[in-house]
Amino acid sequence: MKKLFKYIILVIGFAPMVISAQENPNIFTYRMGSAEVCLLSEGQDVGNTGIFVGATPEMIQKAVPNGTYPRSCNAFLVRTSGKNILVDTGFGRNLSENLKSFGVTQEQIDAVLITHVHGDHIGGMIKDDKSAFPNAELYISQA
Repeated sequence: MKKLFKYIILVIGFAPMVISAQENPNIFTYRMGSAEVCLLSEGQDVGNTGIFVGATPEMIQKAVPNGTYPRSCNAFLVRTSGKNILVDTGFGRNLSENLKSFGVTQEQIDAVLITHVHGDHIGGMIKDDKSAFPNAELYISQA
């Protein structure tokens, strides 16, 4: 299982190399070996530098001269070996609908891998005060 998760992280590293767009503009898929990787986007918008903790005005001016930057929030569905593996859950705003685009329900998710516990990565874990993925094993780093 550990080898599979390393493979999944490697696959996601190549997410910009999207092969095919679906009818839904927030979903893209590509194949890597026997795995199908589906990018599930909650959309793109403009970020505000006010969230940068510890950044000096000089640092911000150099890195982000106009004070804004493009940002996006994504999760990934990896379909491999008859399993549905979700990597992160985004804020959870469009997650259920995006999964339905692939004919997958939240009950059909076998595992959820959380890369880190920021709100834009774990926000979709709870739905109606219950686990959004009741049949999934949850994987979070101990570190």
